[in-house]
Amino acid sequence: TYVGINEVGSNMTCNVFPNPATTVANIVADAAIEEVVVVNMMGQVVYKNNNVNAESLTINTEKMAAGMYTVTVKSANGVATQRLTIVK
Repeated sequence: TYVGINEVGSNMTCNVFPNPATTVANIVADAAIEEVVVVNMMGQVVYKNNNVNAESLTINTEKMAAGMYTVTVKSANGVATQRLTIVK
């Protein structure tokens, strides 16, 4: 299942899967992704890539601790935020 919150005024759509993830998480957007930021529930940035320039990205989640994360994806179309659960 996909859970996402699009920012007000944003035309951006993205999906993060599989969710829950174990070793990798895939991000697919409807426009070229400019930046991806993954933040844990304590507000710490655990992954950031501001040089994607593609409509999809695979993130290695093997070294991330099990738990809930917020994935923010930015493109020319706007910003979308998704929840991601990592299980071990």
